[in-house]
Amino acid sequence: MKKAIIALLTLIIPIVAIYAYMGGFNQVEITQAKFKSREIIFDIHRGPYTGLKQSWESFERKFKKLGLAHCYSFGIYLDSPDTPEDKLRSVMACELKNIALTIKNNLRKEFSYAVLPAASGYSAVFPYRNELSFMFAPIKVYPEFEAKIKAGELKPVLAIEEYGFNKGRSAIEFFMPQGIDKSKYKTLFQAFEKK
Repeated sequence: MKKAIIALLTLIIPIVAIYAYMGGFNQVEITQAKFKSREIIFDIHRGPYTGLKQSWESFERKFKKLGLAHCYSFGIYLDSPDTPEDKLRSVMACELKNIALTIKNNLRKEFSYAVLPAASGYSAVFPYRNELSFMFAPIKVYPEFEAKIKAGELKPVLAIEEYGFNKGRSAIEFFMPQGIDKSKYKTLFQAFEKK
């Protein structure tokens, strides 16, 4: 019996420790927030979120060839969670801030370009630990947003995840704009009509 308990604890303790390290016991707080206008270049992904990594790597190879060594990155998700997986639309973006003009011009020629409008809405921040955080954080955060949607407090047109730079990243910021017309994001939606 003792051996069985020790074996069970040997399994459970590391799992609980990993869950805690990833932020599993963190309380997710949804707060009112503002999103500053951002100038971006972007590429798109249609289909299951499991394919995003491959699409991102392709996007990254292209922008690095054009001289953008470090991308301040965003993910923008245009569809509600009940959308069929094959129809999900995701946008992968880099902010064009503090970038040399020649590199910026080359990026704008090669990629789709948009200006994300300033907006008010709701925000949440979740710790970034490693690449697993890209899956773990949404699992923790989006149910809290969903509660606000069901309560009628939030009617988002899309969801924005702000990742920042790879080096030194400590958190993922989630933002859902509120009270802004969908047409303000038409460049993102239209990109999927062209492909």
